[in-house]
Amino acid sequence: MAIARDIHGKSIVLMGMVAMKIWSYIISMADDCDVLPDALDSLAHISERIFVVDGGMTDGTLVHSPRYTTPLSEWFPTQEQFAGWLSASSHERSGLWRKIPFTLFDHPFRDPAHQRNYTLSEMMQRGYSPDFIVWIDSDEVLSWEFIRGVHWKLESLPKEVVGVYVKRLCLVQDEQHCVDSSQSNWLAHPTIHRPGIVRFSGNWHEHMLVNREHLERWDIWGIVHSRALFRRRLWEQRGHSAVTSGDTPLWHGVHMENIPSDVTWNPLHWPENEKVVPFDVDIREWDKSHV
Repeated sequence: MAIARDIHGKSIVLMGMVAMKIWSYIISMADDCDVLPDALDSLAHISERIFVVDGGMTDGTLVHSPRYTTPLSEWFPTQEQFAGWLSASSHERSGLWRKIPFTLFDHPFRDPAHQRNYTLSEMMQRGYSPDFIVWIDSDEVLSWEFIRGVHWKLESLPKEVVGVYVKRLCLVQDEQHCVDSSQSNWLAHPTIHRPGIVRFSGNWHEHMLVNREHLERWDIWGIVHSRALFRRRLWEQRGHSAVTSGDTPLWHGVHMENIPSDVTWNPLHWPENEKVVPFDVDIREWDKSHV
């Protein structure tokens, strides 16, 4: 049988199924601590083990104005979901997040490709491996459609399938709106893959090296992305004052739409000082008029 967890964190037994072991990971840093808890909470529903990598606040993070600089090893003990460190060494610690074992690595951030390769290498040195790996970013969460269906999906896959694509929904303005298919669409990489069969090349906008003839699409909105939703965070962290226009937009030519009816997620915890900002407004001008 396989085990999943419902919205209250209680175990759900999926009768008649082999228990597919899922490990998951997030590459992160101190300035992501205001969104990281939601990402970890969503992974805790499906994961036997979670890995987090703290890249520190190096130049490679592209954070223009760091808002938080406390290392994640010191931040975790401040969170109610955290149950304490079980072990610690010079570069890694092990603990529990919502009763799920997790490991925190410290590894200076150079770029996403190198950080992902480091993470995957460390994960494969744990003495045994999972059936599948799931990865998301700090500003993403798994949808309930992903959480409730992933064990069934993985059990149904032919053995030759090495990875699974899902669609990502990019929220804007509030949790009732998203951007159109120019950004809310199929991910470029399978966010689910078997262990030991992928590497990343390049640096930023990294390219996954994987046998693409043996990938499958799972037609769900599997990941919900908040990068463009939290506008003050977007401006302070990455220097984008607008979503789609002006001199420093995040994207060009995107449009806002109502969220699809076939995707749900836990309401997000909005970072401190974040408020709903209209989609087509420059955050700098909005701040001037809402002092």
